[in-house]
Amino acid sequence: MGLFWEEVFRSFDSIRADSAAQALRAAGIDCRRRSINLLESAMSANRGRMGSFGINEQYRYIYAVKVHKRDVSQAKYILRNLHN
Repeated sequence: MGLFWEEVFRSFDSIRADSAAQALRAAGIDCRRRSINLLESAMSANRGRMGSFGINEQYRYIYAVKVHKRDVSQAKYILRNLHN
């Protein structure tokens, strides 16, 4: 999947990522959503000792939307008009 897909949107807000994906699908662009857990990747080795004290849960996940490389320019145009 990674070779032919490119990320066109990234946010900490799942609702904004959903609206971006819906707008792309409405325009006929195939897209994939992905969520990245920042605590698992960056702190997995130290999490047992540190816990999650002081970590803002709002910024725990990043939500990304990817489209096929052939649709990148059209997707960026749609998303630029969507969130402005």
